[in-house]
Amino acid sequence: MARTARKMTPATLSIDTHSVSFIESPKQGAPILLFLHGFMGCARDWEKVMAVLERDYHCIAIDLPGHGKTRVAAASFYRMQMCATLIIAFLQEKKIEQCTLVGYSMGGRLALYLAIHFPRFFRAIILESASPGLKTA
Repeated sequence: MARTARKMTPATLSIDTHSVSFIESPKQGAPILLFLHGFMGCARDWEKVMAVLERDYHCIAIDLPGHGKTRVAAASFYRMQMCATLIIAFLQEKKIEQCTLVGYSMGGRLALYLAIHFPRFFRAIILESASPGLKTA
């Protein structure tokens, strides 16, 4: 039986001078899935997937810098390293010690970066249509 996606209410978390917008399922205490959308996407792109998984998982999807309603203080936060740092700060603010990353396209590339540079925060990564990027400029 297919579940109908319900609109999740967006929330905002202030981190230093940044404002990170996200949606979250109500299932607390369950394993956490953190969803990262693709280029030109937003957290809401994951709503149908989250509706199916929220019975067994605590699902969170964030608007990455430059997308949706997330606002960052400087253009430098659109770069991979700074974006990753902001996501780690988000996890720390939410007191999330470990989660599984789910990334699509650009979000998958970011998930790879996060898993390599901040492995203690992630149990696993699930990638869809993602690559580590181009070998040359």
